[in-house]
Amino acid sequence: MVLRLVTASLAARRTRIALAFTAVALGVAVATALATLALQVGDDLARTLRAAGPNFVVLPAGARLPLDLGGAQVVPPRAGLALSDTSVAGLKRAFWKNNVLEAAPELAAPATVGGARTRLVGTWFDRAVGTDDGPWRTGLPPLHPPWQVRGRWPREGAAELALGRDLAARLSLEPGRAVEVAAGGNRARFLVAGVVTAGGFDDRLAWAPLAAVQALTARPGQVDRIWLSALVIPEPRKAPPEPKQDPRC
Repeated sequence: MVLRLVTASLAARRTRIALAFTAVALGVAVATALATLALQVGDDLARTLRAAGPNFVVLPAGARLPLDLGGAQVVPPRAGLALSDTSVAGLKRAFWKNNVLEAAPELAAPATVGGARTRLVGTWFDRAVGTDDGPWRTGLPPLHPPWQVRGRWPREGAAELALGRDLAARLSLEPGRAVEVAAGGNRARFLVAGVVTAGGFDDRLAWAPLAAVQALTARPGQVDRIWLSALVIPEPRKAPPEPKQDPRC
């Protein structure tokens, strides 16, 4: 008897019940969409900002970054401090591994390129790094999306290098030319693969595959620092502290 009464009541009000269910479904859908949008906007904005270049650097304990004082680069004493070039893979084994987007090690040394003094930077250009989640391809080009190269980037394992725009202009070198490079007491001939427009002091540098610079400087397996681009999760905003009240009030 009760079941028939309930069934008859629902049948008589089926239009209102359908509207109620529709309203609840729309409310849940809107709430879900807003929550998803709020989370996604932060990630998208962070990824857009990361297109500007690296935002973190990993240094050996006690090391210091080179200083650019009005165009003159001052390099603090290294005192034998170095990282292993296998440290890059360790970034993908840390707790925040999914936040690390791109990374590239750097080994810099005073050098002479075509008779001109400069700094030779050894780095990765397109390197596959083995991780627990599979190979991770990274290197200098994806780490610096705004940089423009005329020609191409050097190939991994090849005796090739890329010249900064100002250095290439000073040496009158174009992609496809060969040049002699001296660093760490050794000499080798490199093919100029490209000319890079980076901006600032970087336009005076030269970049080559990391293994080649390690061989020239007799520093196998070592790097000075690791540049990386990573998503940053901002801390939640805290309410401002309430002003202290005067006890006499």
